[in-house]
Amino acid sequence: MNRIMMQLISYCFIFLMFLSFTTTVKATDIWISSSENTSLYIMDDTISYGISPHGKWITVSVKIVKHNRVVETVTWNFSKYTTDMWRYYTNTMRAHHTTVVIPRHKIFEYMMHRIGWTYTIRDNLWYY
Repeated sequence: MNRIMMQLISYCFIFLMFLSFTTTVKATDIWISSSENTSLYIMDDTISYGISPHGKWITVSVKIVKHNRVVETVTWNFSKYTTDMWRYYTNTMRAHHTTVVIPRHKIFEYMMHRIGWTYTIRDNLWYY
């Protein structure tokens, strides 16, 4: 009987140790905008960003949801070379093609706010 109790206590101890080493990870999708039954959600757990000698960069994946179903996931890559305006490309665009980010871009503005980086809008046309 004593041996059974010791095994039970040992198993309980191992189980409690297992539970104490597990962590809960919570991914969040942040709603950005909607139009014509289509919504955009930033996948918070995909955000990455950094600074290099050439400038800054941000990468994030966005779910496109239509009628409560994920239609597509698009990865946005924003970059700014030292004195240039902010540009972007996505995984759905032609290779080696970037486009200037136009002001009031909801994904870009959310990301800048989330990261804590500042930007300016020049001539109501460009992000710097």
